[in-house]
Amino acid sequence: YSSQHTTLDLKEQGRAMLEAAATLQGQLIAAQSELRGLEQIYTPYNVRVKTVHARIDELQHQLEKLGGVPTTPEPDLDSEELYPSIKQLPIVGLTYADLYRRVKINETVYEVLRKEYELARVQEAKEIPVVKVMVPPEWPERSSGPPRALILIGGVFLSFLLASTWIFGKQAWAKAAEDNPKKLFATGVRAEVAEHFHWERMRQTARDVFREAFFRAPRDRNHTGHGNGSQNGDLG
Repeated sequence: YSSQHTTLDLKEQGRAMLEAAATLQGQLIAAQSELRGLEQIYTPYNVRVKTVHARIDELQHQLEKLGGVPTTPEPDLDSEELYPSIKQLPIVGLTYADLYRRVKINETVYEVLRKEYELARVQEAKEIPVVKVMVPPEWPERSSGPPRALILIGGVFLSFLLASTWIFGKQAWAKAAEDNPKKLFATGVRAEVAEHFHWERMRQTARDVFREAFFRAPRDRNHTGHGNGSQNGDLG
């Protein structure tokens, strides 16, 4: 705006233009006084009279140019004038003051937001996360484990081996004689282990607990329901 309207410093520029206008006005008054004196001595066609007339016209033209035309308050950017006139300075100064106020407001807002941004960055740097993802995870191109095919083949082979061992062992146990020392030894060990750990008692206890949990509770609930009905009936 200052470049378009040639407003470097409105305050100093206005003061300088007023001083220039006052100087021109003084020169114009002096020239008019000189013209009045020369007209009393010489005719209007005298060279000195014409010279003073020309100087007076030029001073008036400069004063009009410096003061400006009242009908054009806004500066004409296409004109050849170097500076705005005195009558145009208030309009230019008012617009310049409004633009200057907007610039100052924007600068203040920018400074406040910049301080908040810097404080937020410092706070973010202080709050270091416990877990930080250095490289985002991606799906692998091929599975590296567990080896499903190997596990499946091993499981099938182990099942076949255990089943074969069980079948052949059961057949060998059935074909063995009752007085076979190995069979007698295995039977004695089994009896000792069963007596020591009380397998039958543990089985019986497990059966009792299972039967108590899954079979007796519904009967108790039904029995309680019938009892309540009977009590209700008695109360009725």
